[in-house]
Amino acid sequence: MKKRPLTTAPAADEEIDKSSLDVFGLLRRVFSYARPHARKRNHLIVLVIFRSMGLPALAWAIGAIINGPIQHGDVGAILLATLGFAALAALVQFGFYFRIRLALELGEAVIHDIRNAVFAHLMRLPAGFYDRTKLGLIIGRMTSDLDAVRVGVQDIVFISIVQGGNMIIAAVLMLWCDWVLFSIMLAIAPVIWLLNRYFTRRITDDQRRGQESFSRVTATLAESVNGIRVTQGFVRQDVNADSFRELVADHSRYSLGAGQTSAIFLPLLELNSQFFIAMLLVVGGYRTLNPEIARPVGDIVQFFFLSNLFFEPIKNLGSQFTNALTAMVGAERVFR
Repeated sequence: MKKRPLTTAPAADEEIDKSSLDVFGLLRRVFSYARPHARKRNHLIVLVIFRSMGLPALAWAIGAIINGPIQHGDVGAILLATLGFAALAALVQFGFYFRIRLALELGEAVIHDIRNAVFAHLMRLPAGFYDRTKLGLIIGRMTSDLDAVRVGVQDIVFISIVQGGNMIIAAVLMLWCDWVLFSIMLAIAPVIWLLNRYFTRRITDDQRRGQESFSRVTATLAESVNGIRVTQGFVRQDVNADSFRELVADHSRYSLGAGQTSAIFLPLLELNSQFFIAMLLVVGGYRTLNPEIARPVGDIVQFFFLSNLFFEPIKNLGSQFTNALTAMVGAERVFR
């Protein structure tokens, strides 16, 4: 199958790109290598959709069982409903196993094809490219950058789709269940959007600089090992060690910057979700105890589980945010 050729890269120690990541363009290009594995990819997509629908269905079933058989005291119906819930939970977990397995197999297949494409591209590059590009930078593209892409394909992409599907379906069910409580959640949504927009820019910049600095570390290491006789012949061991120490310190600074930014971002997401749960308990409790409204307790329990399915993916996506940006930056550098 004919794929989009890898462009002839400039000197690999080029300046860091300041533009925003073309996430959808990078994803489209990475998954173009999944076309030869279309059958496995399509099965995986079906399992991802099933997983996205299965978890909200389980949360909805809990409230339905409370409002139905348990509220009416029907023991036989309770047993049947419990068996049905257990069967659905087992089916969801069964699909989860194959979802993970297919994602791992597809990720390895995609990276296998990309590595072959990169190697074939390297064989066609002119000799001048190797004169101005350090060996370690090329090795970094083939190892750490592509490993980050593999993690993105195997874990982050499909987990993010499942989590996003959970959020959408849970939001629809919450709106249908109780629009008053759902409106409280909508009031918090702009805050989450602003946080995500602000920290995306900061973490993207840190990840790009960190990846570039790591390439400089690996390049210097490879060049130093290959030229050790020249280094010792000119008695430059201490000079090279000082230079390498500065590169490692530079890389550590960018990595710590990304870690510190994530350490601020994740607690803020957690705080927003906990604030909504507190509001849910207050307003939901009032709507249950108020005789003029008298919402069933099962509806509040149902809404509570659905709200967890809405906010838990936000925290999970936030925790994977750094890895996702690392994968995207890695793909950007490989295709560049």
